[in-house]
Amino acid sequence: MQTTKTYNYIVFSLTYDYENLGGAEVAIKEIVKRVAGESVCFDIIALNTNGVTHEKLEGVTVHRIGPQIKNLYGFWGYLLKYWYSLCAFFYAYKIAKKKTINGVWSMMASYAGFAGLLFKWTHKNTHFLLTLQEGDSIEYIKKRVRFFPHIYKKIFKYADTVQVISNILADFAKEMGFRGNVSIIPNGVDCEHFSPEAPRGERLTIRQKFNIHMDTKLIITTSRLVKKNAIHTIINALAFLPLKYQLLIVGQGPLEHDLRFLAEKRGVNKRIAWSGFQKHEALPQLLRSADVFARPSLSEGLGNSFLEAMACGIPVIATPVGGIVDFIEDKKTGYFCAIENPKDLADVILIISRNTEESDRVRSNALALIRNTYTWDRIAIQMKELFKHENK
Repeated sequence: MQTTKTYNYIVFSLTYDYENLGGAEVAIKEIVKRVAGESVCFDIIALNTNGVTHEKLEGVTVHRIGPQIKNLYGFWGYLLKYWYSLCAFFYAYKIAKKKTINGVWSMMASYAGFAGLLFKWTHKNTHFLLTLQEGDSIEYIKKRVRFFPHIYKKIFKYADTVQVISNILADFAKEMGFRGNVSIIPNGVDCEHFSPEAPRGERLTIRQKFNIHMDTKLIITTSRLVKKNAIHTIINALAFLPLKYQLLIVGQGPLEHDLRFLAEKRGVNKRIAWSGFQKHEALPQLLRSADVFARPSLSEGLGNSFLEAMACGIPVIATPVGGIVDFIEDKKTGYFCAIENPKDLADVILIISRNTEESDRVRSNALALIRNTYTWDRIAIQMKELFKHENK
């Protein structure tokens, strides 16, 4: 009887907290729970964001290192990010003394990428898989690494496989020096969880929770409150819309105080509901309570939030930046508005509201695209082949 080979992977991810999942963390969660088993095993090494240093999650071992910290935006958060690269490597080195490690998987070419590079240098026969999920603009990334560009490029030089979630990141990987074939495998959606089907009375319940009338035209955004997501553009757009249009902001971040101040300055603060942080599992009901999803981003690696909104059957408005153009076609699977142009965003919102026949067609196209292409089950099958890579 032929024995099935087991591939042991160490995953370097700056954070991994089931209570606070970003796009990259959702990808890890959804992929490993479908791939982990007899033939592929994972040890995830992340910063300690929830106080649980070791735990088993759906068959995957999670090791959280360092002091507990929830806010990675402040001074200590930034310091810990740099500390993570070196300490995650040493932690992985200890794991490798106890069992054979076939590969390391670095989630993004920054702090986790440096940890993967260090491990590759000391374990030359180990497969180094690098995933690019970067949502910042390419110009911003280059500026951030300007003091150590040569070391940064070595992450790409020593990677055996580079997997990216969009075409723009594939071009970036080649520009940084990766010479192999880049695997373009996007993120996906759990279509059983994110779906248009809602329990009876859900829409009313959610709207009552945030004091939003059923006749209100509700705009929703699920976003970290950071500059690249351009929440200020949506707030400014409210001033160009009739009073029956309101905004539900789902998320938290360092710009919340500034955005609240802007809302007061523009006189639209009473038309905005701030939900704060919401668990990923709570997002579908919030999305289904709205009439349109908007995020006029300045940059996007792909944009999980757009895929999730499309899967819930609501029209999405985006800007034609980064990886968004891979899955949104204007007035076919979504709508585009101009970058940093509140009036244009407001005009698009009005078009969606007034032309229901067109918006219904766009929503239907978007839902079909998600179910046919962007499901985690499909993506996990593609990723599994990368984990079974054999170094020569």
